[in-house]
Amino acid sequence: MQLLLQFLPLLLLQRVDASVTAPNHIWDFRDCTTDSTVADTGSSFAFAHDGECRAGTEIRMYEGNGDNTGSTFEEKLQNCFEACRDKKSPLTGSWTGFEAKGFVMASSGRCYCENAESTSPEQMSGDTCADTASEPGCRRYSCDSYKRYDLVPAASSSPLVVTPHGTSELNVEEMTFFLRNLTNSPHTPLPHTTTHHHTPLHTTNTPQHTTTPPPPPQPACSADGMSFDGTSSYATITDWEWGGVTSVEFFVKPESFSVEWAAAPFDFNDGISDTTGWTSKDYFGPCQRYATSLFKVNSFTEQTGSEVSGPHFDSLGWNHIVITVSGTVMKIYKNGILAATKTNGLEPRTLTRANHIIGARGTGTEGFFHGKIAFLKMWHGALLSQTDVTELYEPHNTPHHAWDFRGCDYTSPVQDSIALDLYVRSFNDAVCSPHGMVLDGTGDYMRIDPWEFGGALSFEIYVFHDELKNWGRMFEFRKTDGYDRMLLINDGNSNTGPRSTFFWQIGRDGFREDGVTRRDNYKYIRTNQRLLTKTWVHIVGTVSAGTMKLYINGQLSVSGSNKWEPNPVERSISALGSSGTTGRTMIGTMGFFKMWHGRELNQNEVATLYEPHDKPHHIFDFRGCTTGSAVIDTIDSGSVEATPHGATCSPEGMVFDG
Repeated sequence: MQLLLQFLPLLLLQRVDASVTAPNHIWDFRDCTTDSTVADTGSSFAFAHDGECRAGTEIRMYEGNGDNTGSTFEEKLQNCFEACRDKKSPLTGSWTGFEAKGFVMASSGRCYCENAESTSPEQMSGDTCADTASEPGCRRYSCDSYKRYDLVPAASSSPLVVTPHGTSELNVEEMTFFLRNLTNSPHTPLPHTTTHHHTPLHTTNTPQHTTTPPPPPQPACSADGMSFDGTSSYATITDWEWGGVTSVEFFVKPESFSVEWAAAPFDFNDGISDTTGWTSKDYFGPCQRYATSLFKVNSFTEQTGSEVSGPHFDSLGWNHIVITVSGTVMKIYKNGILAATKTNGLEPRTLTRANHIIGARGTGTEGFFHGKIAFLKMWHGALLSQTDVTELYEPHNTPHHAWDFRGCDYTSPVQDSIALDLYVRSFNDAVCSPHGMVLDGTGDYMRIDPWEFGGALSFEIYVFHDELKNWGRMFEFRKTDGYDRMLLINDGNSNTGPRSTFFWQIGRDGFREDGVTRRDNYKYIRTNQRLLTKTWVHIVGTVSAGTMKLYINGQLSVSGSNKWEPNPVERSISALGSSGTTGRTMIGTMGFFKMWHGRELNQNEVATLYEPHDKPHHIFDFRGCTTGSAVIDTIDSGSVEATPHGATCSPEGMVFDG
């Protein structure tokens, strides 16, 4: 069985938002169905013929005297398309009761939206250029310099099909037999390095021993996107003509980076340009740098090309990426923020490329992407701005990871409520309570599954310390060898014991500036603000562009410059409440932990996060208390008590005799 992703241009007569230009193409894989089609729900138009139709009503949208600000024919065409589709303010006429069917445009940029179907695919015959309402068909292009374009509704468009290779039902016995025969034939190439025609790769003397590989697994659908296995699954969009100014938005969650060299979420190319089978011509798209999380965006023709080195993908979390190319300027935005710019880049050529691959590179035989893709959107002739990107990112502007321990079940891992794929597991005697995970300081701690992150980030944590421990960890993320540490602790000193200040450290690689390998190569900030015990504390940390900040209870406590962002690496130990072992553990309760990738939260955002916790830290209500019994702090439910010594209770409160 095959998964068909249907490329169906769809007319959207109303914009989804008021400011961002609607994409020409949208492939949304969320809630798709394996073995079913996924329609392109973007907006499109198709060239109809030369000439202007005279039937029906037309509305002038641009005069063509400079009011159509496109610098090229294609940009002017895009402006006319959007004006007709979105029913923008017209120069002449009214949109009341008007059903847009298409538009015509002259080379000057002057254009009209029309409510009649195009009546002929060819030019009129004859030599005259009569301009009368009775003239049938369309006026000749040679007289008017107009070209007709039809808005394309989904019902009448021809499906352009995306066909991945593979099957959703992998035969385990067949795959096992295939791998066994590969072992007997060491020179047989691996399945993903061959074409997907499924011809026998090797045959022994007896016919029953053919080593034909089973079909590779196809991309699988789920509620949050389409999954690619990183070894053979991919999809291909049926080819169409495009080029010039281009903007692309995609939402991607990589699972790992070591499966394939230069894995690509998508790769649009026009075939192989040399005999090695490695380099594609006229290709455009992002790919990982080697088998790492760093990625770049390529824009190549057959003769020359350019690439812009981007930021990095964060694994097991959603990455919102926007790519724009206009002239020689190429840009990459990650999670709403401009992450990379190149000013001597290359705009894609306008042509019909032979391969439009999703989840791999080339013709779908290499560079397999491992992870999920939620959607892919594409704009032709439209250059998205920072304002546009900010608006596009807004629906995704949430923490990338969140673990809430309040009311958890300590017998089960706590799931990341945002990305879903990461779990926090408790060790030793850590137990759950309505307020969070309780750690007694004798070896209790929690650990997040390993994942790769780095670069600009923000975190939010809510903690309650029963007492302070020397260098007690609120969290410590690091590699097994101790390098690339990021930790938040209450400060300490081996001579004087624990100090009640906040200390946030980011370590890198273990390499000092002098080139000597050391494990103490780190940057940090330390507050002068006291870390109180028996009190809930809300902490937010941010790092971006060399500046580290700590906010305590909604207010900036300390900021430091000339710092650095954490390296993009997988940290095998991501511990909460300890250093990753039974040492240097926290004594108290952790309510929740959240993290943002590629985002520096600002003061207003921090204040909003703190608002639900902006309440008294302790409340003792003596009205109606019981004489001789302690009065419990109603905020932390028992960690702090008010014990009466001779005082008596009454309905009005505690009575003291003086």
